Order: sequence, then C-alpha cells, then structure tokens
Amino acid sequence: MIIRDFTYKGISLSDSVAGTTRIVIQSVDKDVKLRTAIFDRVNYHGASSSYTLASGRLFTIRGVIFGATRADRATGQTTINNIITPVSNPNSTNRGFYPLTWKDDNGNIVTTDVKVFSMPTYKHDNGSDIIEFSFELYSEESYYTGNADSTANGGYGYYGGATLPFTLSEPLDGAIGGISVNNLGNFDAPCKIEVIGNVVAPKIYNATTGVFYGLSSTISDFILDTR
Repeated sequence: MIIRDFTYKGISLSDSVAGTTRIVIQSVDKDVKLRTAIFDRVNYHGASSSYTLASGRLFTIRGVIFGATRADRATGQTTINNIITPVSNPNSTNRGFYPLTWKDDNGNIVTTDVKVFSMPTYKHDNGSDIIEFSFELYSEESYYTGNADSTANGGYGYYGGATLPFTLSEPLDGAIGGISVNNLGNFDAPCKIEVIGNVVAPKIYNATTGVFYGLSSTISDFILDTR
C-alpha cells in the first residue's frame, strides 16, 4: 500500500486511530485507465491513433474490521457505512464529491475529490474476530494535487523603466516583474490568478506548454480560476 493516513468526508481511517475505529486499510488500488482510438490505414500497413487520454481514477479500498466482540466489530461497520454512501439528493451544487486525502511514501499529503462508486461489501466467517471489507470511490480527474495551497502577491510590473498601469504597444516582458509560486511535489497545480484593477487585453501565457488564455477587451479585476 502506498497510501497512509486515509481520510474521507473528514473521517480518518488511519492506523493511528484503529483502536477506536476498529478499521485497518490493507490495500488501495488507484489505477487510471487510458483510452486510445486506433484506426487501420485503408491502403497501407499500420494504423493511425488518436491522442492517448486518461479517464477518471477509480480507488478500490480493501481492509479489515477487527474486534473480539460483536459490538467492537459493529463499530467499524457503522463507521464505514456512514461515510461510504451516495448523497440522498444529488443536484447541480452537490453531486456527491468530497475530499479524499492521504499521505504518500514521500510524506506528502495529497487530495482529490471523489464520490462513492460502489457500496461496501463484507465477508465474515462465523467465530472470526475479523471482517473483510471493500468499497470503491471515483474521481473524475486522473490527477491528484497537494493538500496545501501556495500563494504569492506582487505589485505593478515594469516595462522599460515605466510603472504600470498604462497601455503598452507590445506585451509586458514575462521576465520583468514576475511572481513565483512554488508547487511542492510532482503534482498538477490548478491555480487562481487575480489581477486587481483595469486590464487592457490581458493574456496569461504558459511558457512551458505554449498554451495561453487571453481576452481582447478591457476588463476590471481579471480572475482566472482553474481549481
């Protein structure tokens, strides 16, 4: 298992509280399916393929509930049954997704939003102190992120020794007046960028991928939020 300190809907299923919850998680599968469409070439050898894209991430959790008495084992079942259940009235503002957090082998706390995909199943032999269980959670995203937000603030940028704001004849050099935000860990980083004040034709450019987002108008209090 490469997941520790598993927490869902604010309830910890960590080994450190197993004496209270009566639950020990033994394995977590969190594979992502990739999809590629392949089309055979009509008049020649080989084939053409689409982009290889990732689907959502399915978490399959397996573990045991332990206890010398039925009451002890019922404690673990109640905990799982209370949190591993779909929302009773899903709607556009509550689709049943809640934060799932855990700690990886590097000690990083990471998170993603998941919903219940399958209800808990239990296996118990008469006279045994152990109940085996499993359930599944689903994330619409193939990635997960760090649990800590990083923020940075800056003043006006500079171009040619002049202080903004004023309309430029060419884009502001990205190497001048830049703001750095650290992304700790090898995780995707959804971000919120906010510029307070009037902005003429703003453009946000990813220098690594070449992707940009821009508007050809004057706006006030520009906000880009991909979180």
